[in-house]
Amino acid sequence: MSDGRCRIRVSDTGVGLKVAGNGLGTGLSTLRERLKLAFEGDVQLRLTEMEPHGVSAELEFPAWRESR
Repeated sequence: MSDGRCRIRVSDTGVGLKVAGNGLGTGLSTLRERLKLAFEGDVQLRLTEMEPHGVSAELEFPAWRESR
């Protein structure tokens, strides 16, 4: 956590961001829309290809403290 924000990064060494066969390709856009709704627009999802293969996904959102 930094500056009141949470950052999560997940990386793998798989095939990367290659286009899949007959898929419609709506998964990432749907995920981004759902995250925007959940965090009232204050969220970022970044995908980065890693060389020679793999992908890194980083999610940044506000760190909310629940008051009781």
